[in-house]
Amino acid sequence: WLMPDANQSFREVTFQLTQQMASEDVRPRLFYEGFPGKVILIGDRRTNVKWAEVDLLDPSAVAGAIGSLGPSVVYHCAGAAHVGRAWDKTESTFAINVRGTHHLIEGLRRAKVTARVLIPGSAMVYRPADEALSEDHPLVPTNPYGLSKLAQELLGKLGVGAPARL
Repeated sequence: WLMPDANQSFREVTFQLTQQMASEDVRPRLFYEGFPGKVILIGDRRTNVKWAEVDLLDPSAVAGAIGSLGPSVVYHCAGAAHVGRAWDKTESTFAINVRGTHHLIEGLRRAKVTARVLIPGSAMVYRPADEALSEDHPLVPTNPYGLSKLAQELLGKLGVGAPARL
């Protein structure tokens, strides 16, 4: 769920993360480089923004990070994000986008952490169209990336029964 002040909150968190990343010499990645299984865990989105690099393919590492931070907000920006490369790297695309998301949601559930979780979606989950897409368009991904994002969204919906709010 997004709060009414979600855009402003996102801007504030992004600004705080950018400052922290610059002070810790974390280099921003361009979208085509992908995020090799990393996720942002937020301790307290108003006062205690923390960048945590976590290998989402390692359930123990995910559980450890969640346990030590007890996040109130999670920006799940990890994943294989290159549509074209997904054809050549199908296994790793599904591993991080689907299995990594499962480890994150399961880690939050097991730790009984109530956190807001943002999982960015993609228009690639829909059938291609010559018109503007809406959430009512048919779900027909045409490539491995789109299929992995659809699976990721479905995992997020299943995770709603967990303490985390997606």
